[in-house]
Parts: sequence; C-alpha cells; structure tokens
Amino acid sequence: MAYTIFEIYIVNNWNDIQAGKPIMSEVQSLDDGLIHIVKAEIAQSPDKLPGAEELIIKTEDGIFKSDKWAIKIIEEYDPDEVELPAPPPIKSDIPIYGKG
Repeated sequence: MAYTIFEIYIVNNWNDIQAGKPIMSEVQSLDDGLIHIVKAEIAQSPDKLPGAEELIIKTEDGIFKSDKWAIKIIEEYDPDEVELPAPPPIKSDIPIYGKG
C-alpha cells in the first residue's frame, strides 16, 4: 500500500520526524483514495524505516514531489471520534526538509 501526505505535516513536524518520533497526521491511501487520520513514523527513505510503506509528499497545490519517503502506521483513528486540528502555517524557522 502507498500513501500521500501534504508537505505541511512534514515541515511542521520536522523535528519529531528527524528524531524518529511518531506524528499524528492525515494521509491518503493511493490504493482506495480514502483519507486516514493516523499516528505514524515517517522517514525520508525506506532504508531508514524497515517494514514501512511508500509515502509520497504532496504540495498544498496538489503537486507530487518525486522523492520516495516511508511511513509506518502505528495507529489509525476513527475520523468520527477524532478531529485532527488544522495544521498551523509553515514555521519559518524550520529549514526546508531534506536540506540538512
């Protein structure tokens, strides 16, 4: 299975992702097109997260980035029971992910 994630979740959770901590985010399954709210570990490369599934980053404009990331879903939440807060604006003090 493969998923997409908006890059705002990557940028705003960059420090946790770099530290290997799970984040809560919204992802879309490329297999069935459904949106899922998940707690997951994310890595810049499948090599850094064994047993993970493919993750494709999507810009807010809907453009897919070419890099292949990895996601390991730890827990999936019922969207009727959990509301994911809207992501805050992109933090300006975070370096562009993948550049350091």
